[in-house]
Amino acid sequence: MIFRFSPAHTIAQFAKKALSDRLAGGTPSKAVISGFLFVCRQLYNTCDGLMVLNHYDLHQYVADAWSKVSCDADDPLFNFFVPLLLFND
Repeated sequence: MIFRFSPAHTIAQFAKKALSDRLAGGTPSKAVISGFLFVCRQLYNTCDGLMVLNHYDLHQYVADAWSKVSCDADDPLFNFFVPLLLFND
């Protein structure tokens, strides 16, 4: 059983807030956000991780962020999203 205070929840909450520009301390760099999204992607590849992350609707926040950066190939998030969206492990 995975509890709400597990590291997966903390990572998912941070990623969701960072993608929606709702962090109290300001928005972290795009490289930091993409690193957290990479971890979320790894969690999605497990049954337990999918159960935890499904609650956060990260797919919607990722889609919204993708629509913002899809025109800028030099954006670090663009370089993260392309393999994430085009290739499935």
